[in-house]
Amino acid sequence: VADIMDTDYDDTTCDEDSQVPNDEVVPYSDDETDDELESPDSPEPEQNRINKQAEQNREQTPKGEQRPVAAEKSAYSEIRSGKDPNVRLFFKLLSLCHTVMVEKTDDCELIYQAASPDEGALVTAARNFGFVFLTRTQSTITISELEKEATYEVLAILDFNSDRKRMSIIVREPNGNIRLYCKGADTVIYERLHPNNPIKEETQEALDKLFMHVLCIPGFISSFYVFTQKYVSFFPETAENIGFACELLTDDTKICYGEDINALLQTRMENQKNRAAGNPGAAQYNSEPYFQTDQKCSLIITGSWLNEILLEKKKKKKKRLKLKFPRTAEEKQKDLVDKQKAYALKEQRQKNFVDLACECNSVICCRVTPKQKAMVVDLVKKYKKAITLAIGDGANDVNMIKTAHIGVGISGQEGMQAVMSSDYSFAQFRYLQRLILVHGRWSYIRMCKFLGFFFYKNFAFTLVHFWYSFFNGFSAQTVYEDWFIALYNVLYSSLPVLLVGLMDQDVSDKLSLRFPRLYIPGQKDLLFNYKKFFLSLFHGLVTSLIIFFIPYGAFLLTMGQDGEAPSDYQSFAVTTATALIFTVNFQAS
Repeated sequence: VADIMDTDYDDTTCDEDSQVPNDEVVPYSDDETDDELESPDSPEPEQNRINKQAEQNREQTPKGEQRPVAAEKSAYSEIRSGKDPNVRLFFKLLSLCHTVMVEKTDDCELIYQAASPDEGALVTAARNFGFVFLTRTQSTITISELEKEATYEVLAILDFNSDRKRMSIIVREPNGNIRLYCKGADTVIYERLHPNNPIKEETQEALDKLFMHVLCIPGFISSFYVFTQKYVSFFPETAENIGFACELLTDDTKICYGEDINALLQTRMENQKNRAAGNPGAAQYNSEPYFQTDQKCSLIITGSWLNEILLEKKKKKKKRLKLKFPRTAEEKQKDLVDKQKAYALKEQRQKNFVDLACECNSVICCRVTPKQKAMVVDLVKKYKKAITLAIGDGANDVNMIKTAHIGVGISGQEGMQAVMSSDYSFAQFRYLQRLILVHGRWSYIRMCKFLGFFFYKNFAFTLVHFWYSFFNGFSAQTVYEDWFIALYNVLYSSLPVLLVGLMDQDVSDKLSLRFPRLYIPGQKDLLFNYKKFFLSLFHGLVTSLIIFFIPYGAFLLTMGQDGEAPSDYQSFAVTTATALIFTVNFQAS
């Protein structure tokens, strides 16, 4: 969870006994879990210190950038007033249903360590609204609920995995009630909600209008008898029994809140647009941000629809009866025709998908497998013949990173698998802009100049042998000395190539970031293509003609005082080689 939108929206909530529709939901903002908080100068009680930390987190980002906190203060006041118990239940769920570990410094500051950034951000958000996760043991979790400390007994933790796509925890409250808290993806949560829950449809309609990725958080109260009957009946503790017990425990739950997840990239894009709009120089040169979201439509697809496009699902093979006689030729021909039709249909579906995706400004593939991520990249490479770049930060992005032409890994809290499999790596996603607009553009220009000069100097060097073959009877005699042939690319013409390939910069990095349109020639292959290649060939051809025939004519028509020609093969070879070295190096400079 990176950031939350600053606009309010309507959602629906439900308590264990009563349902309260259309409650106003105020989004909240969270902080990074690894940021250090300032400690007060004077000693204060621990609870007041924690509350002060939460207040600082709500009013100021780690970098000191001010945020609009009016809506957050309004929500915080509503929580303290206790008008809506479902809001308190939501934040209490966030502070309980997790696997975060907490460390307390000497200044009584709480540092959360989470397996994933999302989980740490949710716990931090609950802390900002007064529900502070304090400590945990093997069997208990202690939290502070609006300055009131409470300890919950942990009866069971149903861990998150790729099959369940949710996490659940069963706790015994201080009053003796047993409650199951669960958070997970909307697809798996909605399947397990009570069928007679009208808030389910209302919540889904509101979320569809927002068009956002949703983390659903249901809550369920159970009696100790029901809990023991469902949980204890399936021992021994095999993986199958535990999974089945988890399914029973999370059936017929009631939704109590829906949380909107929005990326920090949207905020950064808006800030970049505002800076560009307020920059007179950028407006003069018709500059626009590199990332845009308002010119075309957006497309969001799910893994199930992607399965139909990629035909990844393996259909169950029908059992065939073993016949005494082999299959007829007609049956074999029919199977062959069916396979050809299926392959043609697959090709057409994939091409239509890529064409549709390219018409959109952004495409979001949600709930896809690592294999599907790689296949989407492969489709773009196959049908668009484009240079692809894939960026990821986790182990599930490794296949995608390896499939793309350029793989970028982000080093973070999800491990180093993506970094180890990538071509480039950095610590924050925002560095991607500089990687593409500055270093990517410089590298493209350097490579184009390097290739153009490399082809030119070698065409000029090689074609001299071609012209010389007409005068040596097409024998194996070379026009250059052997030592010159060996050192031409290594010594005599290598310095200009290295300087251009390593140090050439047409504009500074600041101008590259200020005018993103400078990146367009690289996307259209304007600096090196077939036309540029044949121009280098023609340039080398003309240079070879001049280098060979001028020395040849000069030495052929001269005569010494003794009546003999002063030239010989060695003099002609040295003269031609010297002219070649000076010509190609001056051309490069």
